[in-house]
Amino acid sequence: MILPADRLKYDQLEEMDLAHATAYAVAACAEERGVTFAPPESASDPVYRSETYFGPWTTTQANSFGFVMPMTEADLAANGIINGTSDNTSAATPNGDLSEQDWKVIDECNATDATVQDLVAALHLQGPWMAELAAVEAAVLEDAQIQEILSELYDCYEESGLSPSNSAQPWLPVGADASQISEGQIRLALEVVDCKTQMDFTQRVADRHAQLQAPIIAEYANELVAQRDRIDEALEMSNDLVAGAKG
Repeated sequence: MILPADRLKYDQLEEMDLAHATAYAVAACAEERGVTFAPPESASDPVYRSETYFGPWTTTQANSFGFVMPMTEADLAANGIINGTSDNTSAATPNGDLSEQDWKVIDECNATDATVQDLVAALHLQGPWMAELAAVEAAVLEDAQIQEILSELYDCYEESGLSPSNSAQPWLPVGADASQISEGQIRLALEVVDCKTQMDFTQRVADRHAQLQAPIIAEYANELVAQRDRIDEALEMSNDLVAGAKG
């Protein structure tokens, strides 16, 4: 689910791409100073665009992850959710033979290289709208209309034999566990998705959420568009940088 404010900042996949390109920019800078630095492999994967907006809301998410945040198998393994080997442990540290002086050069590149600074700047979102949008996020569950939609969800839960959670995530039923994927968790998640689908829960919450964001976006429209333009320029630079390094 993509809200209006989401379109004007970077998403998780774009953040990973910018961070990955930054490592390539550091490597290029270090190479010019006689130091060979191997950038880490990209952790970017389309699965990170499959967010759980107030819990799982599609059958695909529920079948694949239950209540666990969607992520790659490597990250599921790294977080101890499934058995396996994470990408982080699959190979020896590629920069393990760098000297203390080499790392000083790399630190200097991080701090002074113009390309690195441009990419990092795109990740630093600043402006009064940030605090105002954060305040909307913090108070969204207190909104009367969203409370009413949640009440309808609870009614469906009870009709399905589920109990609403009293946790900080009241949209989840009792028994939901974001740290494991099992047949029971998948079955429970599918019941949740069924309730949400019946009452169009996710779209209705998102519509109201967007209404709460709208005055802030209208007030800072020019600044937010400029923010998105800077991100797009940095992403284009990222693509060119990585493609050039690998080409």
